[in-house]
Amino acid sequence: MSQQANHHDHARTEQTPLWFAARASAFAALCAFGMQPLVASAQAALPIAPMAGAGPTVGTSAAGVPVVNIVAPNARGVSNNRFDQFNVGTAGVIVNNSVQGAQTQIGGAVQGNAMLGKQGANLVLFQVTSGAPSQLLGKTEIAGQGANFVLANPAGISCSGCGFLNAPRVTLATGTPNFNADGSLAGFDVTQGRISVNGAGLSASNSAVDLIARAMTINGQVQGRSIDAIAGANRVDYATSSVTRALQSTDEKPAVAIDVQALGSMYGNGAVRLIGTEAGVGVRDNGRITSLTGNINVSANGDVTIGAPATMQAGGDLSVRGANIANQGALDAQGVSLFADNTLTNSGKIDSTNFSAVGVQALTNRGTVSGSEGGTMGGNHIALDGGTVKSGGLLNVSGGDVSNRNGTLSSNGAMNVAVDNFDNTNGVLSAGADSTIRANRVLTNANGTIVANGSLMVAGDSLDNAGGKIDAGNGMLNVQLADGLSNAAGLVKANLVAIDAQHVDNTKGAIAADSSATVNAYGDVKNAGGSIVAGGGLSVTGQLDNTDGTLQTDRGSLTAYAPAIVNTRGRIVSGGNVDINVADLDTSGGEISAVGNGRVTAWNAVRNVGGTINAGQTLEINAASLDNRAGGAINADHGRVMATVSGALENSGGRISSGDLVALTTGTLDNDNGVISASNNVAINTRGPLSNRDGSITAGKSVGGFAGSIDNTGGTIYGPEGATIVTADAPTPSGPQPQPDVQPQPQPNPDWNPSAGLPDGYVALPDGRLVSKSEYAQWKDFAQQQSPSDDRYVTLPDGRLVEKSEVGIQPTPVDYSNREAQPARLMNSGVATPQPYGVNAYTVMNGV
Repeated sequence: MSQQANHHDHARTEQTPLWFAARASAFAALCAFGMQPLVASAQAALPIAPMAGAGPTVGTSAAGVPVVNIVAPNARGVSNNRFDQFNVGTAGVIVNNSVQGAQTQIGGAVQGNAMLGKQGANLVLFQVTSGAPSQLLGKTEIAGQGANFVLANPAGISCSGCGFLNAPRVTLATGTPNFNADGSLAGFDVTQGRISVNGAGLSASNSAVDLIARAMTINGQVQGRSIDAIAGANRVDYATSSVTRALQSTDEKPAVAIDVQALGSMYGNGAVRLIGTEAGVGVRDNGRITSLTGNINVSANGDVTIGAPATMQAGGDLSVRGANIANQGALDAQGVSLFADNTLTNSGKIDSTNFSAVGVQALTNRGTVSGSEGGTMGGNHIALDGGTVKSGGLLNVSGGDVSNRNGTLSSNGAMNVAVDNFDNTNGVLSAGADSTIRANRVLTNANGTIVANGSLMVAGDSLDNAGGKIDAGNGMLNVQLADGLSNAAGLVKANLVAIDAQHVDNTKGAIAADSSATVNAYGDVKNAGGSIVAGGGLSVTGQLDNTDGTLQTDRGSLTAYAPAIVNTRGRIVSGGNVDINVADLDTSGGEISAVGNGRVTAWNAVRNVGGTINAGQTLEINAASLDNRAGGAINADHGRVMATVSGALENSGGRISSGDLVALTTGTLDNDNGVISASNNVAINTRGPLSNRDGSITAGKSVGGFAGSIDNTGGTIYGPEGATIVTADAPTPSGPQPQPDVQPQPQPNPDWNPSAGLPDGYVALPDGRLVSKSEYAQWKDFAQQQSPSDDRYVTLPDGRLVEKSEVGIQPTPVDYSNREAQPARLMNSGVATPQPYGVNAYTVMNGV
């Protein structure tokens, strides 16, 4: 008999007493002392039964630890050892890969393994084929040359207190090994079996650990240099630890592919991977999974559930993918990526440098998600209600319907939201840089807050900001809506504000710009009880209801263009100029004022009953009709008031005043109980009747003009330099007339040169006013076309009545012969005062 055979026989004879001695001792202890000694003794050494003729032998070390002498490796360094049973007791097992003998940590010295020849194995494979699961309760140590260790047992493997020494890579698999043509280990076909780690766990801190099974339960600590856990019916490639194909299972489908229970944990210095490939079978973590310096990857063809207080912590990145993902625990990594084919739910805590959370169908966050540098969220339906999402950098949110009711979305950098519908009711959305919020349909911020420390673009079909706040700080806020903005009792604020919408409802709301603002509505602008205020310029377009509202600029111009404006008890106030262009304007009881110039152009009516229209400089009003009754006030503090009204100007009980000139051109003029006054001149040109019953028309210099007729009952028309009203409807005079006389007439200055000493393009009128040459030419041409019957006077296009000499035209003597004196239509019980040149206070000139 050969030495090798003798060695095999000797090893087998050493094994048998070891096995039966343990059982005998346990039985004796049971009889004398009870069960505990039996358990302890039985677990010290568990059965190791090599398959008959398979080659490996079992003995013991000098310290009594079982020793497995492995067979010689093949050309690829693989030692393939087959067992009917392989177990490791608490005393451990020494795998003898030593040619010369070696000192071990768990069993002291061992002799050399004569079966190895001259070379130890690079990979030690233990196959168990009998159908008996393997139980590993102690350490497995490779004696001699270090080698990768593989235990393959389709019946299953359980571990509690197992460990591995001197094995760079440890693989526990419930599959059948298969080999490449050169004899190297190709991988495993797994169709059944479970790996269970319980109690004292699995310790292999210096080994890369592979756990490959149909399913596995981790209820103890698994520690390795790296950890790969692959579950499912698969063909698994050994070299890459990757699944190359799915296989047909041979046992019942498990509920969970990988189940890390409350007392379970996986701790790897490097990467940790948990992969479940079987359809509908997921990964569940109620314990702790840690990668100190590497990445954690969790992937399941079913659901991934991370319970509370479970944790996943990676020094590198963390990636979780599944059909559905639910996290109640704590995830912490550099980059965190969560991708669910269906739904992703987070009610736990996610801390990262960068995060990506995508639920293709739905994403729900009731917990906290943070990324110190940035983050991305996406899903067809995203519910962030009551949750918190924080980003130190760029935050992207994209998908279908997004709800952030009572939630918080914040970024210290930019934020881009691109969705179908966005609901931020009672929510907070804040960004530290230029940001965009775009909703294809409805954007709701009712009682919510949207702020950006930079420019902010808000776009969509409609925006509901009722009771909400949208603030772009020192940047520009650009709101672009296909339909409407509702800002009822809300606040829209920025340095620059631009709103473009079909409808704008700012009822009791506030739109404020530190610089300029533009509100452009193709339909209506409702500002009842609201305010639209700009530090610079303000432009409002759209049918405007400013009842009890405010439009205001502190410094710049204010312009409003609308089919109609209702400013009842409202305020339209400009720190610069104001320009209003409407079809109809009702500012009854309201105020329109400008520090600079004011202009109101109405295609139809202006109604200022009890209201105020005021300008610090020139005020121009052009309308079909003007109603300034019952306490209405039209005033220019330092400039002219020029009103051109094609129809009726009603100033009964009203006031029209100017610090310079008042020029009124009307169809009819009713000044009963009213006041028309100017510090300089008053010029009135009305085609129809002028009624001044109990009214007052006064000027600091002169009053002049035309009227179809005059009723001055109880009224006053007064100018210290003259008050002349010319009527155009009196009969032609007949009878003896005075001789032709043009006296008293002021003569033009013969030395007057209209262009002397002035900038090119300008001339000075005799009264000292500077006008353009083109304006002067128009006035002169206009004057020369006047009726020769009125040779002394001309009405300029701005409504002022002046003598022709004022615009450089010599008067023509008037021949009064053959004219009969007739009274014009003047009803006057008012004041008549002497005037210069012997003219009465009220002079009615019939074509003269």
